[in-house]
Amino acid sequence: MAELTIRLAERTDYAVVTACVKAAYAPYIERIGREPAPMTADYADLIARGAVSVLLEGGELRGVLVLKQEEARLWIENVAVHPGHQHRGIGRRLLAYAEQRARVAHVLEVRLYTHELMVENISLYRRLGYQEVERREEEGFRRVFMRKFIDSPICGDRSITPWVDDRVSGAAVSDLELLRVEIETLWATDARGRIEGRDLLIGSTALGNTVAVGSAVADDVAAVLVAAVDAAPPPHDLTLPPTVLEQCRQLLADSLGPVELTRSSGPGYLIPETIAFEATVALVRSDAGEVESLRAANPGNWEPDEWAHLLEGRLGPWVMAVRDGQVISICHTARRRALGAEAGVWSRPEFRGQGHAAAVTAAWAALMRPTGRHLFYSVARTNVSSQRVAARLGLRPIGWLWQLAAPGS
Repeated sequence: MAELTIRLAERTDYAVVTACVKAAYAPYIERIGREPAPMTADYADLIARGAVSVLLEGGELRGVLVLKQEEARLWIENVAVHPGHQHRGIGRRLLAYAEQRARVAHVLEVRLYTHELMVENISLYRRLGYQEVERREEEGFRRVFMRKFIDSPICGDRSITPWVDDRVSGAAVSDLELLRVEIETLWATDARGRIEGRDLLIGSTALGNTVAVGSAVADDVAAVLVAAVDAAPPPHDLTLPPTVLEQCRQLLADSLGPVELTRSSGPGYLIPETIAFEATVALVRSDAGEVESLRAANPGNWEPDEWAHLLEGRLGPWVMAVRDGQVISICHTARRRALGAEAGVWSRPEFRGQGHAAAVTAAWAALMRPTGRHLFYSVARTNVSSQRVAARLGLRPIGWLWQLAAPGS
C-alpha cells in the first residue's frame, strides 16, 4: 500500500481538487435538490489563502480538507474523499489531521456543519465525538452544526503530524470504533456509505450503538433509523438484541416489507497482536513452499476454482493445519479492506475441540500482522464452538452485530 501523506494544496492542484470535490458531492444533488455548497466554492481563492489541504496516496489525490481558523475555534468547512477511495478511513484521517491542527494552534474546539439530509455524515461525526449544537437554515441549506472539544494542545514542537495510527501509537481505540471498522470490513458500501440491499446492521457495545443502513432504504426512513439508533442508550446485556432493534424492524417492515433477525447475528472479537497458540500438527502458510502439495487436498467444502484461487493467494493469506496429508483446519482471509481483515475459520468435524482452529487462527494473525490492519473474528450467536475458539485464544470481545434482513436472505 502506497504511503498516505497530507500537505497544503498548491496552485497546480486546483483541477484535481475541484474534480475530487465535485465527484464526492455529486451523489447528494438529487437528495437535497441542488448542488451542495462545497461544489460551488472558489477553490482557487481558498488554495491561495492556504485553507485547503490534500491527502495523497503515492502522489495521487484521494481527499480534500478545507479549514477556517477563528480565534477560539477551528472550522472544518469541507471534507471530501474521492468516491473511488471512500470507506478506507481517508475521511477519518483528514478529520484527525484537522484536530491535530487545532492542537498545534492551541485551539480547544473544532466545529463543522453538514446538511441535515446527509445522515451518514452526521452519524460518522457523532461516532467520532462531535456533538450537535444547533440546526438552522444558512445560505438556503438546512444545516446541522456540531462541535468537538480537543484535549490539551501541543506545546514545544509545533510540527504537524498528519495521522497517528492508533495501532502504532498505543492510544486506545474504542470498542465502538472497532466495531464500525469491522462492519466496514465485512460489508461492502456504496458512495453514500450504505450497505447493499435493504438490510440494517446495528453494532452494540458497552459504549453505545452504531448503525449501517441498506442502499434500498429510502433516505427519509434511513434518517429516522439512524436517529433512533444514535439516541438509543447503551445495552445492559450485549447478548440480548438492543431495545431499538424492534423499532427499526417495524420501520423497515412498513417501508419495504417483512424483515427478521438473521442467524448470523452474534459477537465480534478483535484479535490482539500478542496472540499465540501452540500447534500439535503441521501448519502450512500461504507464503511457504509446500503450497503445491495441497493442490489435491481440497477438503470438499471449496469449489475447485475457489480452492485454486486460495492456494494461489488471490483470496489473501491463509494457514492450514495438515495431518497425514489431510487438511483438517483452515484460517483464511474472509474479507479484507484498508483498515481491517476478517478471519474465516473451518475445521473438520472430527477434529474440532482439539485446538487446531485456535492454532491456525493465531498463525494467520501473525501472517497478517505486518499489513497493519485490525484483525477481526466474528461468529453467529448460536455457534458455540467458534465462541470457544475465541475464548481459548483470549480474543478481545468488542461488541455484538445484529442484522435485519428479508426472510430467507
